[in-house]
Amino acid sequence: LRSTLSRRVNEDAVFDALQALFHSEYLLMAEYVEFALPILYAAYLAAIFHLPVASYYPQTMSLTSQSLARTVATIVAYAAGEFVGFVVLLFLLWRKFGISPLHQRAFAFETQAWALQG
Repeated sequence: LRSTLSRRVNEDAVFDALQALFHSEYLLMAEYVEFALPILYAAYLAAIFHLPVASYYPQTMSLTSQSLARTVATIVAYAAGEFVGFVVLLFLLWRKFGISPLHQRAFAFETQAWALQG
C-alpha cells in the first residue's frame, strides 16, 4: 500500500511538472511573438517603402520619409518594451525551473514546427 501511494505521489509530481513546463512554453511563445512580429513588420514596412511598388500598398501609399521614420521608431520602441518583458519572463522561468527557457523555446520550435507554421 505504501509503495502504491508513493508511486502515485511521484506520478502526480511528474505530471504537475510537465504541465508547468507545457504552460511555460505557451507563455514563452506568446512573449516571443509579441516582440518578434513588430520587428519583422518594421523591417517589412521599411523595405516596401523603398520599392517602386510602394504606392500600391495601403500601408505605404501616403507615407513620407519622416512619417516612415516615426512609424518605425514607434514600432521598435513597442518591440523594445515587449523584449524587456520577454527577458524578465526568461529570468523568472530560469529561476523557477532551473533550466534555460531559450533551450525550452528552441525545443518547442523543433518539435512543434508543423503546428507553428500552420
